[in-house]
Amino acid sequence: MKSFNQFLYEELQVTLNENELRSLHNDVDRHIKNGEIVKPEYERLKNNIDRHIRNAGEELAKAHTHGRGQEHEAHVARSGDEHFHDLVYGIPSSSNEVLQLKNKLAKSTSKDHPLHKALTAFHKEHGPLAEKMKHLKTLVKTTTQKRQEKKEVEAKSFKKEFGDTSHLHKVLTQHIDEYKHRAHKMAGQQYDQHMKELEKHGWDLDKAAPKPHTGMGHVAYRTAMSIRHHLQGLTVGSEGKDHIRRPSKEIRAEHQAKAKQAAHDSYMAWVHKLTKKIGKPTKHAEMTGDPWTGSHLHVKTHDGEDQHWHTKMILNQSKYQRLFNQFPTRRKK
Repeated sequence: MKSFNQFLYEELQVTLNENELRSLHNDVDRHIKNGEIVKPEYERLKNNIDRHIRNAGEELAKAHTHGRGQEHEAHVARSGDEHFHDLVYGIPSSSNEVLQLKNKLAKSTSKDHPLHKALTAFHKEHGPLAEKMKHLKTLVKTTTQKRQEKKEVEAKSFKKEFGDTSHLHKVLTQHIDEYKHRAHKMAGQQYDQHMKELEKHGWDLDKAAPKPHTGMGHVAYRTAMSIRHHLQGLTVGSEGKDHIRRPSKEIRAEHQAKAKQAAHDSYMAWVHKLTKKIGKPTKHAEMTGDPWTGSHLHVKTHDGEDQHWHTKMILNQSKYQRLFNQFPTRRKK
């Protein structure tokens, strides 16, 4: 006989489970109504739902399968229901497995067995949520897609505000290919320098970038972890000894390609920002010098205003020792 405290505990668990399931439904419904969900958010939501289903499945297994192997085998032998095994060993632990449960229940002839009844109730409770997640998966958008869509919206708004800026764009981007080439070359040199440092330590990552420990301060810990991950990402591990690293031509080329793309993005961000600083449509533009050693941009706007802008690129370093460029631009009198 259950104690009163056990009764209260079980009732509390039922209430908590019902509240959690309702909350998960609300989260999924909100994203479906919105018509989209970014991939990281979808993965987070799916993990929460799978955790809830897994916990519920474990409780069901404790009540209907644990320690009942011989009993179930006897039932199969007596009933001839070979599909009953699919129910015994197929208690769902994810939303995908809940979707598969419907067919397993339909194939089994043991409709009156307690396990079949319990799984039928389980499917009735969690099936609708699993179906919603199946639909939500079709609405997943990657962060790349979202960024592209945002850029397209901003481009339309930008064109509406500043009109045709093609002539200004052509003047400002005259050095972009050279800038990207420099970034590509520097990334290769940076990669080679990292490899020299690793080689000094016998290619041992634990010596070149020791694992941080909990006794370190928060910033020092994250800095050490970032440096270690950075070096790890630039190399390949040795079989059986992942801390012993080796350079890779493929990774070096990928590192250079990423640097070249980053250079393109940072340069174009400067072009966009400077165009907005000018603040109005232009009819003439001329630039002398270059942005990294010092450029001077002279523009005449449609309303007759003359503007002079000076830019000189600076190299900055994050607290995680990653280099990046900035293009501070000031208007000259």
